[in-house]
Amino acid sequence: MENSPSYIQQLVLPQAKTAKTSRKVWSIDLETVWLPFFHATNANQDTAIPSEALGSPLRLAVGKDGEVKFSQSGKPVIRVVKGLSDMVRLVRENFTAGLQSYTHGVATESPDAFNTEIRLSQEAGKPIIEHESRMLTEAVIKRVEAEAEAKANAVFKAQAEAKAQAEARAETETTPETTPETTPETEPEPETPNPKPHQSKRERKAEAKANAEAEAEAEANTELVNA
Repeated sequence: MENSPSYIQQLVLPQAKTAKTSRKVWSIDLETVWLPFFHATNANQDTAIPSEALGSPLRLAVGKDGEVKFSQSGKPVIRVVKGLSDMVRLVRENFTAGLQSYTHGVATESPDAFNTEIRLSQEAGKPIIEHESRMLTEAVIKRVEAEAEAKANAVFKAQAEAKAQAEARAETETTPETTPETTPETEPEPETPNPKPHQSKRERKAEAKANAEAEAEAEANTELVNA
């Protein structure tokens, strides 16, 4: 087959990375790619997209009741105006058809090279697929085992806690109630006057003698009154 068309060669050439922008349509930037492209197709009379669609490509999404729609995060829903989104869909469909047409042409005109390419890629990819399949199987087995172990531990812990609680309840129910022992009341002992602080032994002895004489005099007076 002769050399590929220039547009196919351009599709597979690496391009300089551009800064990320906000809005994309079909994963392609709206402001820097789609709008300039459709301005060009309008200017060349290949398309007839309304000017208001190109001038205001993003619109608020409105419900049947005429109210603005909001997302769950509270942000207003923005959509691409229908005239522009329809043209993007048409370009996408034609682009897909072009890729399929190119593939069919190569497979028809160079079947040996095309089939060899498929065979080599399948042989190269087979050990990788088998290796990752084994990795996935082992990972799934480990995950299932870990989940089963965690579940068994949780059940064992719950059973142990339930058993401990049951034993504690049983011990509480079988323990006899004890009544506090009562001690016979005793008459309080007469208080003895504490010696005043800083009294000498002689002073304490004189004070005791005076108290005794006062008590004897009081008893004598009581006997005279009773007589």
